[in-house]
Amino acid sequence: MAPKEKKKHVHLSIADKLELLKKLEAGASVSRVCEIYGVKKQTVSDIRKAKDKLRNYALKFNVDPTKDKKGVIHGRNHMRQPQSETLEEAVFKWYVQQRSVKVNVLSTEEIAEAVLVGKQSDDSRSSDEENEVAIKPKMSLVRESIDILLNYVDLCDNYNIQGYYEHLHTLRELVIREQHKRGKQTKLDTFFKRKTPEPQPSTSKDSSVAPTSASDFIGIESEDSDSE
Repeated sequence: MAPKEKKKHVHLSIADKLELLKKLEAGASVSRVCEIYGVKKQTVSDIRKAKDKLRNYALKFNVDPTKDKKGVIHGRNHMRQPQSETLEEAVFKWYVQQRSVKVNVLSTEEIAEAVLVGKQSDDSRSSDEENEVAIKPKMSLVRESIDILLNYVDLCDNYNIQGYYEHLHTLRELVIREQHKRGKQTKLDTFFKRKTPEPQPSTSKDSSVAPTSASDFIGIESEDSDSE
């Protein structure tokens, strides 16, 4: 006698179980459903007992029992019991509340992508800041700003703020010294600056052109001898 072949265990998804329940409610027999899905009668009985849990789970996680043209089942395929039902319920309530106020709850992949995009934008922003040339404020403006702060601290009633008066006063003295130092340096640079003389216009007492070569002198002497 040949040994019986062990029947392969068939695992039904949530969508399959919901579809099975629909067929039973539509009038299909248990034996017919067992033949379609390849399951035992005990499995069908267990599914019938758990129909309320299955439907609540389908509503909670948007399980679609329908199939597309290729036969792919939409929605979650397995109903796994959470480690903590209280935590699962609290998370689900939070999720529903966030969705009700139009808050976009990101998945793990979306969060990772957002972090990556944010890091790239921070890197580009930091490189732009490095390329920017820092402009030093004028010392007169710095001194004026410190004077305003000193006046504010002097009139302030806050004891913690008044504690910075001496620091600001010391800073003001340092700024004044720096101003004087820069002023002296500017004067020295101006003093040692090379001065180029301006070209003076040529002034001649008569309209005659002065001789510029030996031949001119010879010509002048010959003219004088002829006149004699």
